[in-house]
Amino acid sequence: MASVLTALNPVKAAIAPVKPVVITLIVTFLVVFHLIVEILVTMLAYIYLNLYHMDTFGYLIRESRYMLDLLARSLEWLSPELAERAYATLLGELGPKAFLLLVMGLIAGTLVRFVMWLIGRGVHAVKRKFA
Repeated sequence: MASVLTALNPVKAAIAPVKPVVITLIVTFLVVFHLIVEILVTMLAYIYLNLYHMDTFGYLIRESRYMLDLLARSLEWLSPELAERAYATLLGELGPKAFLLLVMGLIAGTLVRFVMWLIGRGVHAVKRKFA
């Protein structure tokens, strides 16, 4: 089979072993790019709220404290012996601002991935239209 490929198109035969490596590198770059964009969007939203909307920021901090307390109570209800260790390690270290930043990161990640999905759908639609 390799001799047939080489006879038909020597360039394709030379590129064939390298193609999976190039695709892996491109996908890795895109994943890292998405993560960087998600982190930047999250930090910019956090800074914007902290600087320009202190009332909203304070409200969100209070709500994140309630969510953190709800998480601790749920953990105590589900597993009382595990709750003390979890509170000493995770919940004790995780303040309301850090919890808010985590939630904002999840929301920003969802929005960024949705926008990227919409862009990809648009690109595929344009390709199909002009193909």
